[in-house]
Amino acid sequence: MAFGSNGTSSRQSSSWTTRFAALDRQSCDAYPIPQRAIDELFRFDHYEIFNALIEGALVLDAKQQYVLGWAIHAYAHSVIGGSVVDPKDPVLQTKILGTMDSIPSSPYDPFFWLNHANVDRLWAEWQDQGHTGETFYPSDGMPFGHNLHDPMWPWDRGLSTPGEYGSGNLRSLLLVTDSAVIPADVLDYRQLGYTYDTIERAISRKSG
Repeated sequence: MAFGSNGTSSRQSSSWTTRFAALDRQSCDAYPIPQRAIDELFRFDHYEIFNALIEGALVLDAKQQYVLGWAIHAYAHSVIGGSVVDPKDPVLQTKILGTMDSIPSSPYDPFFWLNHANVDRLWAEWQDQGHTGETFYPSDGMPFGHNLHDPMWPWDRGLSTPGEYGSGNLRSLLLVTDSAVIPADVLDYRQLGYTYDTIERAISRKSG
């Protein structure tokens, strides 16, 4: 399934433009993420760059400079959920239109799981292309919970307390776990009991 390409709409009012307004005239399949955006991921050995690109927080401009933008993971959220953006700054969202483009509600959208499975698949392919092992991930210097051997919330034995988000009481729903999980425990996705058909086909082609 195609996710979409750029965030430019041809329809504008006097003060707003709705992202992807043209989608009411053409199917989403007419807006695939360019292959070059995917290819960019595999050019870099540095995990922080890879992470920013796959998250969609950064894109490469015509001068090959990194600028704020919408791509891959973030782009899929916006193209499915929809948002209103400032015409003078298309990166700036001024109104969320659908559940997929809202952090609290996006997991309720079935496409959320397809999007995140695709992100995980691309990460798995990046790992299989020589980026396996602890040397590619930060072991210190990042906020608590983001270093390789930090306990990951919410599986951290209650060592961290999340802030409230939205109108609900999030903290009251959390359970304190007896054991902790750290990022290093889950780096090898195959040890978690799954793989992806695109990866296995690539392996078969190489071995054949």
